[in-house]
Amino acid sequence: MAVLPVYVEPHPALRKIAKTVVGGVTAKLQELMDDMLETMQYHKGVGIAITQVFDDSQIVELPPRIFLLQIPESLGGDNKPMYFVNPVITTSGKLVPYEEGCLSVPAVSVGEKVPQGEKGIAKGVVMRPEKVSVSYLDYDGNPQVMEAENCLLAVALQHEMKHLDGGLFIDLLSDTERARVMKEHREYIKNSNPADLKMYVLADQQEKVEPVSSLAKSGNPAP
Repeated sequence: MAVLPVYVEPHPALRKIAKTVVGGVTAKLQELMDDMLETMQYHKGVGIAITQVFDDSQIVELPPRIFLLQIPESLGGDNKPMYFVNPVITTSGKLVPYEEGCLSVPAVSVGEKVPQGEKGIAKGVVMRPEKVSVSYLDYDGNPQVMEAENCLLAVALQHEMKHLDGGLFIDLLSDTERARVMKEHREYIKNSNPADLKMYVLADQQEKVEPVSSLAKSGNPAP
């Protein structure tokens, strides 16, 4: 397993549309999902989508439609990794507000000095349907259906699905919220030490940095 570099807004890789996996879940895809899980846990996230980490020089015919979730008990989940391959989502119910953030939009509060090795994520309020149903293949390629209503799981499912279609949560913010979030994000990138950005791929980088083997890491430091 390895920690993969994460693309940062406004990198064009985040706007790619993931492709349907043909031929089922292979060992190669499982290896990729293992790396995605390691990456998500490294960044202390609850979800990650393929478009945030995928290096198309490694598997030319993809990116595949894959995302992962792992919601801790403190946030209403069971802390078990959930793998979604070829997910198809249906939403219903009224629109409700949720405060969201994203690993690809790291930030700290505007005006704060960025401490060595510390970061957060810029958050904004998004309106999303309260009910979702998702059909997908799991880690072993078995068909599954998951339903959620008015909870973090419902939000996260919609958030990650948008990634697969080349979108981010910032696309759904009001103009005022989006301007604030992006200001915080730009301030973080501008003020950070290079070491704090080592596991990100910025918009002006043409090549991804090398993944970090999980065996080479000590603990779970913030990048």
